[in-house]
This record gives sequence, C-alpha cells and structure tokens, in this order.
Amino acid sequence: MISSIVDNYISLQSSVDNLIKASGYRVEFIAEKMGMNRTSFYLKRKKQNFTPIEMRDFLTAIRADELEDKILVEMSLEAEQEPETIRLHG
Repeated sequence: MISSIVDNYISLQSSVDNLIKASGYRVEFIAEKMGMNRTSFYLKRKKQNFTPIEMRDFLTAIRADELEDKILVEMSLEAEQEPETIRLHG
C-alpha cells in the first residue's frame, strides 16, 4: 500500500506539465498563487521535486477538484503500462 502511494505521488509529479495545460492557467499565475517566484516554480517543475505541501498548493491553485477525473485517468493509464511484479512469500 505504501509503495502505491509513493508511486502515485511520483506519477503526480510527472503529470505537472499536463495538468498545467489542462488547467488553462499561465505558469506565472500558478506560481504566484503558490507564493513562489516563476524561476523557482520552473526549476521544481523541471526536476519534478515539489514537496508534498507544494504539490497540495499547486493542485489547489489549478483547482484540481475540477481536474480530478483527468488526474485519476492518467494515473490509471500509467499503472496499466507498468509491468506487474511477482512477489514471493516465504
């Protein structure tokens, strides 16, 4: 379960560009709503290293509740493309 939470978070980090496009907002507007300058936002976006709090602020800034279905679909599609692992018990 914890592994899937981390995987979902990583997937969310990699979806930032798509979410920005889907939101229709300009990067400058989102950065300002997050209380971050444009350069810092760009670097975090490029390196995909938003903190959990910054990611929450990002999703709030783009009104992620309106994009929730899109986020879930993208995450599901990514999960389907990943090969399943076999876990041995014992």
